[in-house]
Amino acid sequence: MTTSNTITNICVFKDTIKTGHQMKIEIFNKYAENVSNLFDIPIEELFSKNKRQNYADARQLLCYVCYNRPMRIKFIQDCFAKNGYTIGHANVIYNIRVATEKISQDPDYASVIKRITKT
Repeated sequence: MTTSNTITNICVFKDTIKTGHQMKIEIFNKYAENVSNLFDIPIEELFSKNKRQNYADARQLLCYVCYNRPMRIKFIQDCFAKNGYTIGHANVIYNIRVATEKISQDPDYASVIKRITKT
């Protein structure tokens, strides 16, 4: 009888992890949509290899808000990949660092972060 309770508890725990993972995906997607709207960039273009400054800024802020949610760097990479944009671990870290520097130098970025993370 104890064994079946343990097995049931493990199954419930696995479902909880999956739900948490799905929740993070939904948050990532919402942040991506907010960034896309804020920068007036189609969501498909946000995940393109376009290197124009406003596209790069948008991706940097997306990495920053996700990381500070907190989401793991590998998870952020996977979400970008699911949207067709392959990004390396070092690039995610670089994007977070650049966004952090911009936020510390420009107070307007703080208000932008609030608008992105508003759900």
